[in-house]
Amino acid sequence: MSCPQPRWVTIKEASTLAGCDEETVRRWCVEGRIHARKLAGSVWRIRIDKDNLPADPPEEEARAQ
Repeated sequence: MSCPQPRWVTIKEASTLAGCDEETVRRWCVEGRIHARKLAGSVWRIRIDKDNLPADPPEEEARAQ
């Protein structure tokens, strides 16, 4: 049985998933509160996997489906 691969998202995508501001996600990255990698310059990628996905999608996303 294979394990699902984690997904790496941008700060904007992570803020949408978390339902918070992009600056909040950026602060969490710097503080080490979420699993993230800093790439060139100010580019971050945040790891999203089955253990840290939000239980409920944000209202905007739910309405789009």
